[in-house]
Amino acid sequence: GRPDAGALRAVEADVPPAVSTPRPSSATSSSLPPRPRLVLRVGFAGSQRLVSDAELAAKPAATEAEKKAREQIVAERKRLEQALPVVLATMGRILAAIIPGVSVEHGNAQPVGRYFERKCPLLRLVTGLCQGADAIAGRAIEAEGILPKPDAGAGSQPGTHSLETELAAVIPFDVETYRRSRPAEFRGEFDRQLQRCAWVLTLDGHYEKPDPDTPSAKSRRARAYRAQSGFLLRHSDVLLAAANPDDVGKAGGTLETVREALGFDLPVVFIHTGKAGDNVYLIGPEDDLHSVLAGPAPAAAAWQTTLRRWVTQLTADPDSRLNPGGATHDEAREHGEKLLAEYFDEPASPPRDDAGRRQPT
Repeated sequence: GRPDAGALRAVEADVPPAVSTPRPSSATSSSLPPRPRLVLRVGFAGSQRLVSDAELAAKPAATEAEKKAREQIVAERKRLEQALPVVLATMGRILAAIIPGVSVEHGNAQPVGRYFERKCPLLRLVTGLCQGADAIAGRAIEAEGILPKPDAGAGSQPGTHSLETELAAVIPFDVETYRRSRPAEFRGEFDRQLQRCAWVLTLDGHYEKPDPDTPSAKSRRARAYRAQSGFLLRHSDVLLAAANPDDVGKAGGTLETVREALGFDLPVVFIHTGKAGDNVYLIGPEDDLHSVLAGPAPAAAAWQTTLRRWVTQLTADPDSRLNPGGATHDEAREHGEKLLAEYFDEPASPPRDDAGRRQPT
């Protein structure tokens, strides 16, 4: 993520109060900084049309067109429910493999992993606590968790998790106002997911929806939802989006959020809910959104390989080897690891010679 204030606060919240990694005997707890926990922050944006069967049943379809629309909603929701666990598991497994001593099916521990706290990594999902795709994603992250392989050995006992997950949220209004703005049939699930959130960022948007609606009220709501989208991106390392790009977009909606993410230099994992079969696209900041979505989706093996590289790049660079075979990259990586060792393991920083003069680094 970028070094904005929101991201820095999120990072600070993840720094543990004590150091769990062994240090050199000359180091003291007061002279060395604590190692941060390895955390991947996944922002989520998705279509609020993809509501549950119970929520659909609360408002019976009256016309043939409404019945077809409901069938489409059910089909798209099922595609999302199938793709989401695969995407989250792919992220989680490579995240778990970064920390030394954690043995999982994919990947090897990265050398830079020793500078993180010796604690299983955290996969955080940040949503807008909306009905539809947000609710599906909130339930999916509950079920995610990676167990170590049976032969992982000491430090990875059977029954312990190699990955922890948590839910967080950014909402545009105060909690009670936002809750009242959601459909009545969704409020029970809203309350349940709200209680599960590790933290909730509430913005100071103004909610007003008169009947009949007015241009000024629409404008205020649009500004609030766009602010919600913007703050969610500032608490994310990667955006996971789920929608049918053929649907008409709204202010602060999924496609608008995707465009903002790419402009913010965040990579995007896009689940095309309107497409059966392979429907997961990976969109980098350098890509053209519409050109990528107009083409065929890559096979699962291809996008999973790219996604593992993305997660490694975001969390364990300079060990991601973005330029294989490039001598300059190897030199930069070696230099970066020396600086990490100096920062975390040298009680006297900056280093000085016997005469007390600072040694250049």
